[in-house]
Amino acid sequence: LILIIIGFISVGEQFILIWAGPDYKSAYYIVLILMISNLASYTQGSLLLLTQAMNKHKKRNIIYLIVTAFNIIISIPLAKHYGAIGAAAGTGFSMFIGFYIIMQIYYHKETGVNMFRFLYETIIKLLPSAVVTLLFAWGVSLVLDNNIYTMILQVIIITLIYIIMIALTDLTEYEKNTIKKMFRYVIKGIR
Repeated sequence: LILIIIGFISVGEQFILIWAGPDYKSAYYIVLILMISNLASYTQGSLLLLTQAMNKHKKRNIIYLIVTAFNIIISIPLAKHYGAIGAAAGTGFSMFIGFYIIMQIYYHKETGVNMFRFLYETIIKLLPSAVVTLLFAWGVSLVLDNNIYTMILQVIIITLIYIIMIALTDLTEYEKNTIKKMFRYVIKGIR
C-alpha cells in the first residue's frame, strides 16, 4: 500500500494531467488526501475479522457510524466553501480521527492487540524506506521529461528502489529466506 501511495505522490499528478487534462489537476490532491488518510483502515482488515470472530464488532460499527456522521457534518460546509478539495479534507480529517485514533484505541481495548506495535510494524517501520524512495523518485522526475513513457519508466524505477529498500532495511531473516525460496522455486519451474 505504501508503494502505491509513493507511486501516486511521484507520478499521480503527471498521470492525471496526461489522462484527464489540466482541468482535473485538483483531482491529484483530492486522491492524495483520501489515500493517506485511509492508509490505516487498509491495514486493519485482519483486526476486523478478529473482532467479528470474538463477536465484538457491534461497537466498531457504532464507531464507524459516528465517524461517518462527523464526516458529513464537517465535509458539507467545507465543500460549500472550498469545493471538492474541502470535501476531501473533511473526509480525510474524519478518517484520520476515526482510523488513526479512535479505532486504534478500540482495537487495543477490545482485542488486546498492542496497537502501538501493530502500527509500527504495518506503517511506521516502512516510512524510512518510503522517504528514501520518494527522494529518489523526486530526483528521477527532475531528469526525465513529462510524457507517458517516462512516467512508466519512473514507476518501474520507484518500484525497484522501494523493493531494494524494503529488502535491505525492513525484512526479517525469515521473510528474506521465504523470498529466496520462492525465487528458487520459480527458477526451477522456468528450467
